[in-house]
Amino acid sequence: PHVGGSRLRVHISNRYGSGPLRIARASVALRQSGAALVAASSRLLRFAGASAVTIPAGGEAVSDPADLTVAAFEDLAVSLYLDDPTGPATGHLTGRERSYTTAGQTGDHTADQAGDAFVASTTTVSYVDAVDVLEPASVAAAVVFGDSLTDGYENAGTGGSGEDRGGIDLNHRYPDFLARRLLAEPGGPRVSVVNAGISGNSLLTDGVTGLGGPTGAARSDADVLGVAGVTDAIVLEGTNDIAVLATADQITAALGQIVTRLRAAGLHVLIGTIPPAGTGLLNLGSLGTPVYIESAYNVIRVAVNRWIRSGASGADGIVDFDAALRGTVQPNELDPSLDSGDHLHPSYLGYARMAAAVDLADLRGGARCGEASQRMRTTLHARAAARPIGRLRLTGSLVTAPGVDCAGVDVVVRALRAGHTVLKRRVRLTAACRFATTRALEVRGRIEVRVGFPGSPTLLPSRARAIHLTAR
Repeated sequence: PHVGGSRLRVHISNRYGSGPLRIARASVALRQSGAALVAASSRLLRFAGASAVTIPAGGEAVSDPADLTVAAFEDLAVSLYLDDPTGPATGHLTGRERSYTTAGQTGDHTADQAGDAFVASTTTVSYVDAVDVLEPASVAAAVVFGDSLTDGYENAGTGGSGEDRGGIDLNHRYPDFLARRLLAEPGGPRVSVVNAGISGNSLLTDGVTGLGGPTGAARSDADVLGVAGVTDAIVLEGTNDIAVLATADQITAALGQIVTRLRAAGLHVLIGTIPPAGTGLLNLGSLGTPVYIESAYNVIRVAVNRWIRSGASGADGIVDFDAALRGTVQPNELDPSLDSGDHLHPSYLGYARMAAAVDLADLRGGARCGEASQRMRTTLHARAAARPIGRLRLTGSLVTAPGVDCAGVDVVVRALRAGHTVLKRRVRLTAACRFATTRALEVRGRIEVRVGFPGSPTLLPSRARAIHLTAR
């Protein structure tokens, strides 16, 4: 976990199973080393009070909360005993961490403190989808969404991280480095970083190289909006689409769709520019068949990045990963000092550089209202719907840094045909810097809704985009 706590719950997934998955017993513990557990740390996991659970195909089970104190970046071991045939296993094929398995038909070892029964290891994470650590409401989650550059793949051969074993068991992904930066902030963490990267993932095609999972748009609801406490998302996708020479228009349309979907759900969204890749043959090793990156790759990438930098994606901000990783001599190639050796994936030094490119002030986090000593940036989100019987429903939020004062937003509604104002109100923000109101409308036809925040002694003013509706 990227943030510590004393109570947690575990998500177990059968999303891609072909039939019911029975978990006969499950536990969570602190890991000592290898498959061995810290003494007396194992906790039986229960599901609605029961020690066993059967998960239907396509479903998920969330454990009851378990009391276990864990620190940020302290290894947890989730142990599952499967006493029936499982069918296809839902899993994260390149999890970048070793998991351990027993031989078949050896019984239940979920409570074993020693790891002697666990005779094999794998870097695939099966069934365990997430761990939620209970935190105060002021701590939020930022989901980092993307492909292998987010997943943390490194070439294990020679290159910038040759001694780094390809990043296995080292927590050298860029979301890990970003989490460390947030942990080092004065006053404790305000954001926990959740890694939703899948190596080989594509915006346009399911299962790139046989392991990439559903397209970015198809999985954004489950993998971003389904995360507990999520307030922010950082989107970095498109490398695998460019590798098969999808057009810039296809890629930007898919990115725009994801950004729009996440922002419509109330998230604060940052979008990343796509880093360069070397020319010639890229040997992806265990990831699948090598692919060729021709000069056309960078032509498409530059066009996509131009679109991102223009603000046309509709995201709340930009993280310039391209500028962070490109070479000074050959800007269409990775900086050689940050290359893990395959000219596509950064070394751990490159992943640290990616994390450094994120402006921590751009992460909304658990914005709450209180006191502050300086004026801070704000971003206003608003959604409106014209309901039957002449009523307007308006919801939204004021995005700012934690620890700022509450205030109200001004709502102005104009009848477009008549050109006059039909409603002008001040709506108060809640303690979570959100607002919701329903107002009667004495008008029919096209209307324009404008929401503005006038500013305060500690907050800069902000306006939401005008919303056009038809009042009936």
